Amino acid sequence: MVGYNGLWVLLQTIEKAKSVDPETVLKTYEGLTKKGDLQTLWGPGYVGGKKSLGVNRTLCYPYIIDSANKGVSKNEKTIFIDVP
Repeated sequence: MVGYNGLWVLLQTIEKAKSVDPETVLKTYEGLTKKGDLQTLWGPGYVGGKKSLGVNRTLCYPYIIDSANKGVSKNEKTIFIDVP
């Protein structure tokens, strides 16, 4: 299931770009910089990285940390992966 997240994000970007032209899709992806511009399997996300990497091409999204003890799964906490 996790492998479908990237495909889902790509499909959302293509829909927003209204094009399958790679340059148009990339330009649209780089502009999705507000939380909630994209949906991920774990919740609302956006594209970041301009300050850290020089380009907005990093998918930022919630990340769930779970633990398992004696066969019982527990959500320990949710952090937000944020790449400025």
